[in-house]
Amino acid sequence: MRVENHPILGPAPQKRWVRFSLDGQERSGKEGEPLAVALLASGDFALRRSPVLGQPRGVYCGIGRCSDCLMTVNEIPNVRSCVTPLAEGMRVERQHGLGVLPEAQPPLPTAAKAPFPECDLLVVGAGPAGLSAAAQAARLGVRAVIVDENEEPGGQLRKQIHKLFGPADFFGGVRGLHLCGILAEECRQAGAETLLGAVAFGVWPDGTVGVARDGRGWVARPKFVLVATGATENALAFPGWTLPGVMTAGAAQTVMNLHRVLPGRRVVIVGAGNVGLIVAYQFLQAGGEVAAVVEIGPRPGGYYVHADRITQEGVPLLTRHTLVRCEGEERVEEVVVAPVDAAGEPEREQEQVLEADAVCLAVGLSPSAELSAMAGARVGYLAALGGWVPLHDDNMRTTMPWLYVAGDAAGVEEVSAAMLCGRLAGVDIARRLGRADGQIEVLEARLRGQLALSRSGPYGEARAQAHQQVVEQYGKAVAG
Repeated sequence: MRVENHPILGPAPQKRWVRFSLDGQERSGKEGEPLAVALLASGDFALRRSPVLGQPRGVYCGIGRCSDCLMTVNEIPNVRSCVTPLAEGMRVERQHGLGVLPEAQPPLPTAAKAPFPECDLLVVGAGPAGLSAAAQAARLGVRAVIVDENEEPGGQLRKQIHKLFGPADFFGGVRGLHLCGILAEECRQAGAETLLGAVAFGVWPDGTVGVARDGRGWVARPKFVLVATGATENALAFPGWTLPGVMTAGAAQTVMNLHRVLPGRRVVIVGAGNVGLIVAYQFLQAGGEVAAVVEIGPRPGGYYVHADRITQEGVPLLTRHTLVRCEGEERVEEVVVAPVDAAGEPEREQEQVLEADAVCLAVGLSPSAELSAMAGARVGYLAALGGWVPLHDDNMRTTMPWLYVAGDAAGVEEVSAAMLCGRLAGVDIARRLGRADGQIEVLEARLRGQLALSRSGPYGEARAQAHQQVVEQYGKAVAG
């Protein structure tokens, strides 16, 4: 299951092999890779049993957001195996139900890091929007600190190995994983500080932020907060959707592109938007097979170039089809699909059985608006932006004057728009702190022009109109 050589990424990084045990049986994996990835690579797909029915569960989200991969590690239950680094001698057990704590807990580690640094701006999330906001604000004299729960900056860009669309002077043609380093370097040169492995667990209406790192917590009191927490992948329920082998598109990219392991040898992709089409091609690049891409709509929702690429590779693109069910005992073994009628219901007499051991769900994203809502920001529902979003003005300021949002947390769209919105927020924060120079109007006009260009065309117009509705709803909220 390991991808030793990749056409884009090259040879797999050399890491030390370590031994660990699963239910008393010896396993091996690469030091530092997620425990769940090491298990997938060794053919262990069922990681736990559900609390009520005792059914198998496997990797689903791949980023520690769900409970499907919880395992008992060194007698500690409910460990998120998809984000827990593998270490020599780990004693791992498949967890049945909720897990039982040992009689005595080990002491929490004591952090040697100094107390949380003072700052003007605290950015939550080191993805493209957060990094862009921090770099822009810092260049204008703002003391900016970024916190992110991951050990590397870049957010979802880290697993994007395809070239980004857009103008050449704004990272068009750059691969997402390379853009991570570019943006992180911009922050470093601008003087913004980045705290990785740090979780912002709360933002309160008085502007304070709770941050935990290395077993130690702080309450930060910045002058401004920018939430750039990205989005959560949507789920799709069908019979068999909880079987090991069913996972989100992001989880598949994490396993394949970050850790060089195939999450399945033959996959069915559900959803023919840009994400689904790109992930299908990335499966092929990693040496896997794609049984089909299933799309309930009459045509792919993603760019034509992506759809054309996979069809030229011989991948069936089944439009006006839906996934009916997955079948298997301990993992996915077969996938049943069927065409849909005019009402969108499956035509059962035309069901087709596809042999596959993995299903990848690419059925949209929802903004991660929880921290903004917790802080007291007003939210509104816009389907074109993915669902509930914090209301904000055209500078990305929410109804809480000290709170800003950017990126997919403010509405799901392309990475170029996320970065530009982050930069606009950084400019506005600098202006409100009195740190902006006389050229700020020129800078802001250029950013707005680039943002309008990124939202132009048939794929961007609906999002542009939706963002205008957000701004209008914001105006009504602050006026009333």
